[in-house]
Amino acid sequence: MNSGDTVWWHADMCHAVEVEHNGDHEASVAHIAATPMTEENKSYIKRQLEDFLNGRPPEDFCAGPAERSFMLRTGEAGLLGGEAGRKAMGFDLIV
Repeated sequence: MNSGDTVWWHADMCHAVEVEHNGDHEASVAHIAATPMTEENKSYIKRQLEDFLNGRPPEDFCAGPAERSFMLRTGEAGLLGGEAGRKAMGFDLIV
């Protein structure tokens, strides 16, 4: 990726996942955090950060288990990239 590149994903857009899930556990699509800074998106990012800090899955994957008890969960300490990583997670939106 380079500055100015964009990645678009939405359930209504063409995308592909495996036809049949053969695993023993739930699987999910990895979301790439390339998000226009609209007021609606900033509001979601704030709620997502709150869920992350409290070890909960984000609201659009609320069927999943709480992550607080996951073995090796590092939470905030596991964020990479210093201030850039914290900004990507929405810490700069918290007043």
